[in-house]
Amino acid sequence: MKKRSWMPVKIDIDLKGNTLGILINGRWYRAIDFGFSNTITPKIYFGKNEHYFDVPKMAIRNLTIGDGSKNYSFPLNEWSGKNVYSSDGDNLGVVDNPVWLIIESYFWAPRFTRGFSEVAGVNFNEAAQKLIMFKSDSLISYDVQRNNLTGQTYQNKCPVPPAFGQKHNQYP
Repeated sequence: MKKRSWMPVKIDIDLKGNTLGILINGRWYRAIDFGFSNTITPKIYFGKNEHYFDVPKMAIRNLTIGDGSKNYSFPLNEWSGKNVYSSDGDNLGVVDNPVWLIIESYFWAPRFTRGFSEVAGVNFNEAAQKLIMFKSDSLISYDVQRNNLTGQTYQNKCPVPPAFGQKHNQYP
């Protein structure tokens, strides 16, 4: 799975059946005999809490919590504060130390800058998530997901200078 791609996850807790299941990318994993009572008051944690201190970095969206008769949906599209609102607009939760992803989309920050002293071309390889820059003497690749820059010098420099989007009087 690519870094920064969404992975659907579903957790099913059956109090009466004393089972727990988790669906990750279309595959179920199940466990039994948890000693559940017929009712619980859930506290949902994603990340650091009193039981777990070292957790992976993750992003969560479109969270739905229900009991078969009532569902609560949380788009998790806030952009400031600690309060979490349901899709109905009700303030039903609190999050500690959130990093709201919409901030990255709304307030863009430069991740890569490159200048050239000659005309250069650029293209984007969507499948590889790479920005490809080419000049008369080299090819440069920037991997967007890994923030990695690589370059390769051509064995022979191109004899015709690049003229992308420029008007040249020397050609009829």
